[in-house]
Amino acid sequence: MKWDWLSRKKQNDIQQNSQPSASTEGWTLGDSESLAGSGLGAYANQLIEEQYAAQHDGHYLISWDSLYRLLDNDEHATSVALLALPPRSVLVPHLVSDGSPADVDFRIRLDHWLAPAGPLPQSAVLRIGAVVRWQAGEELLPSSAYLLLGAMRELSTEGCHWTPEERLLATGRIQSLARVCRASTDDYLSQTDVVVPERLDIELVSEQAAGVPVIELIPRPEGSPPEWLSTFDAHDRVRARYDVVRPEGGMTHVALPEAMQAVLEHVKDAPGRRYASREADAFLHNPYPFLGDDAEAILRPEQFEAARQRAGIVERELDALPSDDGLEMLLLDTAGVATDVCEPMTDIAAAKALLAAATVARQAALPLFRWRTHRVVFSGTTPSALRQLGEWIAASAATPETLGVDEVFDLQAYSDRVVGFDGKPIHVPFLGKKDASRDWVPDNIQRHVSSTDPATGQNTSTALDEDQLSELEQATNQAERDGSAAVRVPGTTMEIQTDEARRWLSSFSEGIKKQPIAPSIPKNPQPGRATSLRILHNIEALEYGAAVALSPPNDIAATLPAALRPDVQLKQHQQYGVAWLQHRYGQCVQGIRGTLLADDMGLGKTLQCLCLMAWYRECRPSPKPCLVVAPVSLLENWKAEIDKFLDGSQGSTMLLYGQELARHRLPSAQLGDEFTNLGLKKLLRPGFARGATFVLTTYETLRDYELSFGRERWGILVCDEAQKIKTPGALVTRSAKAMQADFKIACTGTPVENSLADLWCLFDFFQPGLLGSLSEFTRVFRKTIELREDGHEAQIERLRKSIEPWVLRRMKSEVAELPPKIDEFHDESDPGVRAIPMSALQRKLYSEAVIGYKRAKEKAEEEEVQAGTLTLALLHRLRMICSNPLAAAQEGAELLSITENVLHSPKLRWLLDQLEQIKRRGEKVIVFTEYRDIQRLVQRAIGERFGVGVSIVNGSTTVDSLNDMSRQKIIDRFQAQPGFGAIVLSTTAVGFGVNIQKANHVIHFTRPWNPAKEDQATDRAYRIGQEKPVWVYCPTIAGDGYESFEQRLAERLSRKRALSQDLLAPESTVSWSDFEDLIA
Repeated sequence: MKWDWLSRKKQNDIQQNSQPSASTEGWTLGDSESLAGSGLGAYANQLIEEQYAAQHDGHYLISWDSLYRLLDNDEHATSVALLALPPRSVLVPHLVSDGSPADVDFRIRLDHWLAPAGPLPQSAVLRIGAVVRWQAGEELLPSSAYLLLGAMRELSTEGCHWTPEERLLATGRIQSLARVCRASTDDYLSQTDVVVPERLDIELVSEQAAGVPVIELIPRPEGSPPEWLSTFDAHDRVRARYDVVRPEGGMTHVALPEAMQAVLEHVKDAPGRRYASREADAFLHNPYPFLGDDAEAILRPEQFEAARQRAGIVERELDALPSDDGLEMLLLDTAGVATDVCEPMTDIAAAKALLAAATVARQAALPLFRWRTHRVVFSGTTPSALRQLGEWIAASAATPETLGVDEVFDLQAYSDRVVGFDGKPIHVPFLGKKDASRDWVPDNIQRHVSSTDPATGQNTSTALDEDQLSELEQATNQAERDGSAAVRVPGTTMEIQTDEARRWLSSFSEGIKKQPIAPSIPKNPQPGRATSLRILHNIEALEYGAAVALSPPNDIAATLPAALRPDVQLKQHQQYGVAWLQHRYGQCVQGIRGTLLADDMGLGKTLQCLCLMAWYRECRPSPKPCLVVAPVSLLENWKAEIDKFLDGSQGSTMLLYGQELARHRLPSAQLGDEFTNLGLKKLLRPGFARGATFVLTTYETLRDYELSFGRERWGILVCDEAQKIKTPGALVTRSAKAMQADFKIACTGTPVENSLADLWCLFDFFQPGLLGSLSEFTRVFRKTIELREDGHEAQIERLRKSIEPWVLRRMKSEVAELPPKIDEFHDESDPGVRAIPMSALQRKLYSEAVIGYKRAKEKAEEEEVQAGTLTLALLHRLRMICSNPLAAAQEGAELLSITENVLHSPKLRWLLDQLEQIKRRGEKVIVFTEYRDIQRLVQRAIGERFGVGVSIVNGSTTVDSLNDMSRQKIIDRFQAQPGFGAIVLSTTAVGFGVNIQKANHVIHFTRPWNPAKEDQATDRAYRIGQEKPVWVYCPTIAGDGYESFEQRLAERLSRKRALSQDLLAPESTVSWSDFEDLIA
């Protein structure tokens, strides 16, 4: 067979300027000029923003590595069709080897391809990067085949410079990739078993030799045969290659990467692979310092922890509890596997022995010490317990002994609210609903126990049935009779204090007949650190703070800072806000610790806080740095407003997030073994804030580096969008509460999102004690108000009066300095929305979806299975039918023309018509939708109709200020362009800190479930600095004789928005139960 057709086609002849094609560098989409305004061009720009693509010689290019990464991203699954990629290749490579790895010229090469019909010579297949072209057409190789060919090429070109062991290592990697892509190989490759392990497992054997603890290490490279260990022990030094003879015959070559060789060298250095005494304890606590810098990439922590448990190794933290006879030393299993132990401490000599053992270990920089039969680590509650032990000895003996504590763990350096370093979990009892997937509004309730553990970041919730509740009550009664300190919660491994168990039982008893109040628990808690600050949390009882009387200020005037630029004129409400903040700060001597700035969005909370902080710097003789904590999306805005409003005389601004954070982080090389042993890898340089006026950081950075932030003394601490610290048990909440500052400001326009517990938590941050403990606050206010019990209105007013002096809140409607906000099409019958009739396609799809759902639900009921997921799937489909009908009707809808989309999507047609009017006025518009396929559809439609470039900003757009495609720079370019312009924004990705006052038209193409999220999006344009009336549009698809999904959503959003205007009303989100009768 001849392949003349192939020789006539050259790669450069195939590439077309406007057509995607393959090149050696990657998949070329075409030149940017010819793709302008097309769907592919719009998608290409989005891929550049998300750093999947780049512009190269005027063309859009996706490198092959980026392309495979893109194909693995489910969020782009509906859009990759725009790239016009070839189908997945059916060709399989056949590999042959020349020589062996011992030969300098050894190589593995592609001999031929295997097609379904038989073998093909190499000359029959042209490969361009990851694309192969043969008689059947163009095809895209799977990623494993592409990587395989690259590894073979590297061996062929570089292998002559390698050692035989390095060539064997490359052979093993090639074999591994060949197995994944099912490549066929010659006899040598198929019969030669080469293992290239990427991970090392270490098993442990714990022994005692003459009373000395000994630990034996059993290393095994991943994938190696069991016989490898004897081969490893047979050599004095670690080899790059081990030839292991298997009992059943044959040989396995284990080729070790350099990093694993380095780790195993450290294992080999231990005589007989054993550590004894202190070294054994230190290794078991943290093996990484013993195994070198490469160990973190080689040895998995979870594997080592499991091996430690299998060996029966238990590490405990020490906690001290006062008793009538002295102290009780509780030994707590850090892994939560073994039973906790209580050791009474009544003898001073025994106490001194314990303290001496700890002191000797600490002086030797050991991570733990042995006391009696226990291994006690210095992390968690141990430092606090040892301090209490020392104080008890000092009070009981004539000659007190002192314990040397490392500077980082000196409690005197922290806020008086910090009482330890264990981040002990907070256990919160609550009553919760049963699973509502079968019945949308269940009547019955259950008792639960929840726990958020900062050491792991894990949240657990366990239901207690009637028998377990009775068992808990019996155990509590018995513990009270016996004087036991703790009670185990039935059905869990959790132990709680006896008095706390009694409070739980009282709480459960009071709530049996009422709708439960559940303290907020984070849905997706972030991973924590092994060592974190422990604070007095005020959950069950008031442990920290006290109520302070405060009256509203009268006749106050602002003292504006000299650093305020002369051209900056504060509005009247802003001047009052600055004066109010200054007055409250001046009352610090009266016990005032902070305040809540709850102005509506867009009224200038940032400017007011900046004026306070700059004034503080000028009026204090020795001012401390001021700390601003905010979501990452706001920090660029904070930096910009500092430069905009202040002249620089106030001093420097330090950025502690993103790439800037690395400049202030303490290098790992400067962290001693003691820090490493404690799991502390994130510390900032000592005195990091020295010389800075303002320090800007994120909530996540504050959480991860809380030990560094907690040791600094701050003048003013501002938590912007403070609803981030509304959850009592969350790590970030406790980090914020642990900070020591002269004055704290909780800055948020929505202080109550889910329940009044949010409000309590904010007050517990800036003025702890004012609202009592969370339990007391729940009993006095939350239960009555949130359950609408008798007298709830009186309690609302009582609470309002209690907090009023501490809260500054103004709404835009109260500030007559903004232009009007106009809800287009607003009238009594159609509030804020326009009813747009369905197209014929939408009516057909809508009817089919509802009928199909009812049939599936009936079938599920007959089979007695839950149908909750069916409902969610239906609501999602109805939403898609209303907003993007062609995508709901068929796959590959993004390939269809805008003309066809407009024909079947009346909402898209309405959008383009409305934009025509906006363009005639020369004004700008923001189109909001959180759906990526709709974002691209809108971008493409506007670009095609009006010939303008339209950017998309969503959750994948970087916030790195150094990146040319950062969120803020995209928005700045949009605002700077003259005349008409449009930008597409995700409703959820830009909820905070993005100002786009140059746009005065806001279109919510799709709408979120939460009215507050929608209002936050609208207020990106309707805020201080807006000079024109702001028009808000909510186009809504109407049903044909019935209420559509979008009509119901609009009605529910309008109702819940009206309820949310009250400061004390929880933020209300539309739920699926709001649609129950719509699809019944």
